[in-house]
Amino acid sequence: MARYQAYSQDQSKSISVFFEDQLLPGTFESALNHIVDNELDLDIFLSRYKNDKCARPAIDPALLLKIIFFAYSQASQQAVKSQLAVVPTSSSKP
Repeated sequence: MARYQAYSQDQSKSISVFFEDQLLPGTFESALNHIVDNELDLDIFLSRYKNDKCARPAIDPALLLKIIFFAYSQASQQAVKSQLAVVPTSSSKP
């Protein structure tokens, strides 16, 4: 069985931020956390880790997916804002 670096959302690291307290109900982040932890089948990732007896513990794929999905959502939102800023309004003249 693969070994992962231990992490917990109710721990503090370097700064006094408790990650569980940052997930407000009804937000995208809360939904993303729930979906990755409870709805996604991560077996495709888990089967690829072969470090159960040696090597350094890996970072849990669920945590990495949360980071990737969140970063993608932020980039998508910025792209939409940029696109809307470029679209001329109906009152502007060419």
